Amino acid sequence: MIKIERLKDGAKVFVTRDGVRVQVFLNQLITHTDFQTVEVEGGTLVYSVDETEVLEMSGSQGKQIELNLSETVQDTVATPDTVAAEIASNAPTEAAEVPKSVTPVIVKPAPRVKK
Repeated sequence: MIKIERLKDGAKVFVTRDGVRVQVFLNQLITHTDFQTVEVEGGTLVYSVDETEVLEMSGSQGKQIELNLSETVQDTVATPDTVAAEIASNAPTEAAEVPKSVTPVIVKPAPRVKK
């Protein structure tokens, strides 16, 4: 049996079992026939064979996804030439002037009364 010992650098391991591609996880045991179909994507697989030797297998850098972005959309949208908008504002039109020589008023609270 072959044991998956470690998955380095985010490796994903797959085997083909009965014609179906199945992901293999850490500490899983797989047969020698299943191991012949192993695929490693991105990273390194560390595995042991019959608990006698520990080996490493490097994988590819993952699958490249190709997108087809050649389609264009050409729809016409009817819009009026001019748009009338009225802006209503409640804010004053002129800024209020603040006197520069005003000193702030300091309010002191009343002293606490003992009971």
